[in-house]
Amino acid sequence: MNIKRLGKIASVLFLCIVFLFGFSQLGVLAFNTFLQPSERLTDNTKVAGVNLSGLTGIEAERVLGEKLEAWKAGARLSVQLVEKSQLLDLAQLSIDIPESIHLAQSSSNSPLIINMSDKTMGEWLLAVFPEVKEEMVNLEALKAELVSNIDLSEPTIHTINLLDYVNDAFPEDITVAEVRKTEIPPTTGIAEFIEAFHEIEIKGHSQVSLLGILDDKGSLAVNSDELSVIASLLYELIFQTNFAVIERNLSRELPQDGEIGLEAKVDKESNMDFIFTNPNENAYKLHFLTEQNGIQAVLKGAPFSFQYRLALEDAQKLSPKTILQYSPEVADSAVNLIEPGEKGALIRSNREHYDKSGNQLEIERIAEDYYPPVHRVEMRSLKRAESSEGGNGLGEESTNFDDEDSLIIEETNQIGNEEETDIGSNLDKTDSLESDDPTNIWTDPGEIIK
Repeated sequence: MNIKRLGKIASVLFLCIVFLFGFSQLGVLAFNTFLQPSERLTDNTKVAGVNLSGLTGIEAERVLGEKLEAWKAGARLSVQLVEKSQLLDLAQLSIDIPESIHLAQSSSNSPLIINMSDKTMGEWLLAVFPEVKEEMVNLEALKAELVSNIDLSEPTIHTINLLDYVNDAFPEDITVAEVRKTEIPPTTGIAEFIEAFHEIEIKGHSQVSLLGILDDKGSLAVNSDELSVIASLLYELIFQTNFAVIERNLSRELPQDGEIGLEAKVDKESNMDFIFTNPNENAYKLHFLTEQNGIQAVLKGAPFSFQYRLALEDAQKLSPKTILQYSPEVADSAVNLIEPGEKGALIRSNREHYDKSGNQLEIERIAEDYYPPVHRVEMRSLKRAESSEGGNGLGEESTNFDDEDSLIIEETNQIGNEEETDIGSNLDKTDSLESDDPTNIWTDPGEIIK
């Protein structure tokens, strides 16, 4: 090999080494210059609440990435439509950290950049809220609301009301619940109430008191019985919604109309009110209407995501006991009826939750109504009591009687043995709660008038 040829080979090798060395150095310089700038971010530069002042691009990406993962572990972002709410899967949020840093402005708190297409967002909404179509929602505004509530400096708990981003194609003023009472003719007081309160707005997260709205309107010629009819109508209406009952009162006697489980008694003098609340973000409108042979209550607003139904169960008749009083002034075979007695009742009211497909989701216990029985009271001859049970009316215990009227309490099942009568059209079960245990007399014997 001659020296000239060797020199050419050495020159080629030298040029290759210089090229490789220079390319590697220039590549690092170009990467740092164009892709990962070495210049530091200016003071007061924040992205989603995280201060990145004085950091390089690489450092800012690392810090922002760590904050994002920690935030996802504790944040709760959800979208709500009326009473249905769904958490967003934060792990699937496509957040562009480099682009968020690149677009960050100095001396300001810039939002994160989320790469989520309208199609992806629309598919998610349709899966969770099938009653809402993609074209009905302002997706850009919804995503902007989502981004604005991402603050990586603290755990975020926020609910987005989807109704705020739904256009006019979504019905927000339709009838969502209604109750008719055709067997109750509108009295003068009820007619005056309906005329005064033809429409009542129930704002979101607000409470409605029947006595409260009555006081706001001034004096109306409506009595407690008429107010109770209106309250009972509202109570039955609420079973078709997710509204919550705050206060409801019952009579001590069975309702005259026989509809146990649906009574709501209102009495201004006794401060007995009917109060309920709207737990939803959106408002509803309550309308009262008079019909030819009754009254009607209608609730209008955004439709509920679930269906609600009233279910009455475990209806029981409570048979009264018989309380016997003995007196020497009563003839031997005579029986003076002091109190004829009345049956009581017990019933449980549930609200059943169903999805749009008719699948039962939940059974919610709303109330357990109890109407105590009124015991039958009979006055009998004292001699009749002494001649029974070996000379006295209490078995082996000896009792001395003076000239005054004497009192002996006994239990019988006379009422329970009589033919049962129906106490309400909605009773599906008629269990008699009778017992021979003397402790089952609920009336205090000391209260019985001699």
